[in-house]
Amino acid sequence: MSPLTTWIITGASKGFGRAIAIAAASAASAPAPLPKADEPDRHLRVFIVARSDDGLKETERLMMEANNSVKCNLEVSRYSMDLSDLDKLDANMETIFKDAQTSIDASKSATSEQPQIIFVSNAASIGFIGPVTDLPSLKEVQQSIDFNITSSLWQTSRFVKQFQTQGVLRVIQISSLVAVASFPTLSLYSTCKAARDRFHSVLAKEVSFKTLNYAPGPLETDMINEIRDTEALDETLRDSFQQKQLRPIDSAKKLIRIVQKDEYESGTHLDFYDVPDEENPETDTTGAARFINRGIE
Repeated sequence: MSPLTTWIITGASKGFGRAIAIAAASAASAPAPLPKADEPDRHLRVFIVARSDDGLKETERLMMEANNSVKCNLEVSRYSMDLSDLDKLDANMETIFKDAQTSIDASKSATSEQPQIIFVSNAASIGFIGPVTDLPSLKEVQQSIDFNITSSLWQTSRFVKQFQTQGVLRVIQISSLVAVASFPTLSLYSTCKAARDRFHSVLAKEVSFKTLNYAPGPLETDMINEIRDTEALDETLRDSFQQKQLRPIDSAKKLIRIVQKDEYESGTHLDFYDVPDEENPETDTTGAARFINRGIE
C-alpha cells in the first residue's frame, strides 16, 4: 500500500469548499512529498464537512466523477454538522478526527512512509454588510464571530493537537484580500478574515509544518450573490461585484498546485493573483481584474 493522503475540508457542500474537494480528487499528482497519481495504489481519503448532507452528497458524486481521470484509490466520508454550534463543536470534531485517525493508523501499518494530512479551514459566512454604525445587534455580531473566528480557530487547534506527530501536516486557511485591506461596509467579514489570518500565521511560528492563508480571488459563488443582493453594500464596490468573477474550480486547482510544489513561506498570505496561472492562461479574469484595480476580492 502506498502512503495515504488525507484531506479534511470544511464548508465542502458548495462553492469553493466543493471546488477544493473536486480538485483534490482529480489532481494529477499527490501533494509533496508523496508519489505521482499514476501509481495505481496511491490512496486518497477525503473527509468533507458541512451543514447540508444533500450538498455533501453532490460534492462526493462530483469528486468520484473527477477521480475517474486519474489512477487513484479514492474514499470519501461525509459529515453533516453545524460548525457554528460551539456547544457541539468538540464532539463533532472528535468524530471526524477519530475516523481520520483510524484510517491513518491503518495506512501506517501497511507502509513505512509517512502519510500526509491536510486540513482546509474553509467554512465561513459573510455576516452583516453595511456601515459600522449600523451593526444590527450584539447577538448578530457575536454569532458571526463565533462561527467565523472562534469555531475556525478551535478546529485548527484541535487538528494540530490530534495529528502533529502523525505525519506530514499542512494547514490551509481560506482567506480573502479583505483580510489585509479595508473596504467600506465589509467590516465584520474583514475583521473575521484578518483574525483567522493572524492566528494561522502565529501557528506557523510554533510548529514544524507549514500553514498557508490562501485568498482564492473573487469567485462566482452563493456568497458573492448574497453580496450583490445587499442594498447596504458600498456604492463604490457595487460595479465590481456585478462583473463576472473567477470559477471556483480554477482557483481550487491553483491551490492544489501550490500545495504540490510546497514552495510558499509558512504562515504567509498568498493571493490567487500572486501565483502565475500555468494551466489556465485563457481564464476570463475581466471581472477579477476590476477587483484587483479596486483592491478587493
